[in-house]
Amino acid sequence: LCRAISDSLDARFNPVRVTGELSGFVQAASGHCYFSLKDDSGQMRCAMFKRAASGLDFQARDGQRVEVSGRLGVYEARGELQLVVEVAKQLV
Repeated sequence: LCRAISDSLDARFNPVRVTGELSGFVQAASGHCYFSLKDDSGQMRCAMFKRAASGLDFQARDGQRVEVSGRLGVYEARGELQLVVEVAKQLV
């Protein structure tokens, strides 16, 4: 079921670009980054894998406004919607 939902999201929405505020930003020992993007109406869990994170040209921290590009999917192990971020840029 999770895979079918993920395939439907991929076909309908990807790729996506989202603007929001970083919240709960953590960089794991693996180099992967995990955070939420939020605005006044909601939030989205995000993962940025090591390769994409190495391309950041700013020091990410909670409260920053950013624009990210990536792909919506389902983290099947938990059945959760997530945005896999491929590119992020800080907004002024």
